[in-house]
Amino acid sequence: MNKSQIEDVLIAYVEANDGYPALEMIVYGKAPLMFTKYCPMRKMNQCRICRTKSY
Repeated sequence: MNKSQIEDVLIAYVEANDGYPALEMIVYGKAPLMFTKYCPMRKMNQCRICRTKSY
């Protein structure tokens, strides 16, 4: 989004909700999609496949 689009969204939010939203913006970098405590491939009996192939 460019600056004017961000301003439009902010103004529309304020008008609809009578207040400013708690917003955050990722300026640079990749957002992690998921963190897991355990390996999902191990649950499917394919442990260590990530070392040889992408899945």
